[in-house]
Amino acid sequence: MPPQTSRQSSPQVAASRVASPHAAAHHAANPHVAVIGGGWAGLAAALELTTLGATVTVLERARTLGGRARALTDDNRDRTIRLRLDNGQHILLGAYRTCLDLMQRVGVTPATALLRLPLQIRYADGFALAATPGGRPWHLLAGLWQARSIPLGERARLVRKLAVAAMRGWRCHDALTVAQWLAGEPVQTIDRIWQPLCISALNTPIEEASAQVFLNVLRDALLSGPGSSDMLVPRIDFGALFAEPAANWLARHGGQVHLGKPVRGLMRGASGWNVMTTPDELEVDGIVLATAPRDASRLINGIALTDASAVLAREALCTQLAALTHAPITTVYLPAPGVRLPHPMLALRCDPASGAFGQFLFDRGQLSAPPGSPDHEHWAIVISVADDAVQRPRADLAAAVCHQLLEELRGVVPAADLQACLLPDKALVITEKQATFRSRPGICRPENATGLPGLVLAGDYTAGPYPATLESAVRSGLQAAHTLWTQLTGDLPLAGR
Repeated sequence: MPPQTSRQSSPQVAASRVASPHAAAHHAANPHVAVIGGGWAGLAAALELTTLGATVTVLERARTLGGRARALTDDNRDRTIRLRLDNGQHILLGAYRTCLDLMQRVGVTPATALLRLPLQIRYADGFALAATPGGRPWHLLAGLWQARSIPLGERARLVRKLAVAAMRGWRCHDALTVAQWLAGEPVQTIDRIWQPLCISALNTPIEEASAQVFLNVLRDALLSGPGSSDMLVPRIDFGALFAEPAANWLARHGGQVHLGKPVRGLMRGASGWNVMTTPDELEVDGIVLATAPRDASRLINGIALTDASAVLAREALCTQLAALTHAPITTVYLPAPGVRLPHPMLALRCDPASGAFGQFLFDRGQLSAPPGSPDHEHWAIVISVADDAVQRPRADLAAAVCHQLLEELRGVVPAADLQACLLPDKALVITEKQATFRSRPGICRPENATGLPGLVLAGDYTAGPYPATLESAVRSGLQAAHTLWTQLTGDLPLAGR
């Protein structure tokens, strides 16, 4: 189906009884599907199933769509402005084309909704690596040639490392960590380039991150065509970027989205599934379980099974889900009206042992669309793998971040502006405790199919080449939709739908 034109209509959100149009009889040609979870994976599955011909009902326990990439509304202190801020700052890569295609399908124009920047890592002290515009491997080489802050020998080592990886087909031993893969590389290159790249891509430090997954990201960023290595930074909040347009699209195409609708349990029915919500029961032909792994495990474990093989398959699946451990991400927002950084984003010198927790700083004033929007007159300081940061009281963490910025931005931002911006009591600290799974070597990620007919998984944690990214979530949602459609109808979805 071609991309739809965006409209301003509200998504069809119901708060009372959920009634299935297929309660009386099973219609394989037009199945009714429940998508449990309204994050990016769940919404992708819902869109694809609707396009294929299913009737879809999305059940989201929260009051906001988007899952772990959602917009939040924050009242400022005098209650005169309601701010729309994201629960964390995400960066997409130009190579993540499935995600971009899905945005277009619901009426979002990526060229205006996302700021496209050449791959870059810039520090306030002048250390920088920035590819020239174009997003091809030679644009990165050109950027390296111009990176005078990096010694020539270190630049040569970096190029050689990538060249050797390419010659080996971007493959390495599955048990290798990124730190082991980088053994012998210059300390400065590791600390200032490789570690930030790994943390931003995998939300896992190099000491425990999977080298193979990291190589997958590097391969596709460098070799997937023009613009593939570009960084795409959202210029609008996550709600407007995908979740709300997706809900509107579903409403226009006969789907339903129910917010504040937690699911208590699942039960096999006579010809499909019963979904127990509060206080209703929904009869459907199939289910896409697009929740966090622990919630998926809870619901699957609660299904009454009598077949021994099904019980064993469930035990194996729940063991896989339990083995996935997660890392938090914290974002600290500081009001910075009218204060601009030299670049839209800067890398920070992270050293938790000395109280320097921040890793990346975003000037949302340079990202805002339209310019000057009060929602974007903030700095966003991102702390990935925030295990140490979350142990601190929020006020202490905000004070530590302000002190870190004062030290790093002195001489870059006028002292008066720093004094006006770095106010810990004005900070908003948001932590996503289960932000991403830790992308460690050798983890066994579950497939979309659960072994239970009519029940599939969707989420960034399912089997795939990438770490926990929005692209992984969207790809998983589409694959879950195709798998379920085939189970329910016997038909294989057309390639490229």
